[in-house]
Amino acid sequence: MNTLDEIETGFKRGELNMFMANQITSLLQQIKTDSVVARKEKQSYATFLVTLYSECANVGKNKGNRLTTDEECLSIIKKFKAGIIEIITIYQQKNELSQSEQNNLDKANIELSLIDKYIPKQLSEEELKLIIISEIELGADNIGKIMKSLKQSYSGRYDGNMAQKIIKELL
Repeated sequence: MNTLDEIETGFKRGELNMFMANQITSLLQQIKTDSVVARKEKQSYATFLVTLYSECANVGKNKGNRLTTDEECLSIIKKFKAGIIEIITIYQQKNELSQSEQNNLDKANIELSLIDKYIPKQLSEEELKLIIISEIELGADNIGKIMKSLKQSYSGRYDGNMAQKIIKELL
């Protein structure tokens, strides 16, 4: 694929973003593309995206010098989100914030909104229940088979504890 500079020539900014969105094939590539655009536009959150990309990329490199899977990247993203939520909670529990603390809280809120765009929409309890009923109708007769099927088809998009609870109710 061409470099961002090569692609940028001949495209207006909006057209470039649409072009890049159509070229993205993985979560890791999407984060990398977004971090490059943020750096070029000198956005305050560019460093955060670079850090997120590096953490995700290192998972694959540390596991046999390969590309990180979307599932592995999603796991890192969820850890980042948990940390950001913890930071926000700590600051919100304080009665008064210094200017520095307020800046950190604002930065954490921006990071939270950024990171949410990389997390797929979670299945609702009703959607999950319908999927599990469908699996049972197709012949899955135990928790293991159903959970395996869910993981293959809906990895990262459902709450495992909720799925197990629903399966136990239906079997």
